[in-house]
Amino acid sequence: MIRASIIGALIALLCFLPPILHFILGPFGPMIGGYFAALRMTERKPSFKDLAYTGLLTGLLLTVSILIISIPTYFIIQMVGDDPIDIFESVLLLSGIFLGILIWALVLGTVGAVLAAGSIKKRLHE
Repeated sequence: MIRASIIGALIALLCFLPPILHFILGPFGPMIGGYFAALRMTERKPSFKDLAYTGLLTGLLLTVSILIISIPTYFIIQMVGDDPIDIFESVLLLSGIFLGILIWALVLGTVGAVLAAGSIKKRLHE
């Protein structure tokens, strides 16, 4: 499950790379990643609970990777800028942004995994 979630998070991050397509694929990256992560688990006939956990873990991994990249970047920009914002305000702003990213990634990652559950059930019943 963890390996499938890592693959899903990487797929979600790759959706941001194509120069023109990232406007379309980027917002749906967690859903695409969650879908492919759940499809990766088809070998052992996962339960709905396993698929939901995979979607949630994909969203968490995506959020953590965005945090690792953006926090140092944000504080470097604040240090270089002419009028730095108070540290408390900066942390409060970052917390709100990352809470939004976390909710976005968790919801879409789980939706993608649930959609994959329907695909898996169709395949198993055919």
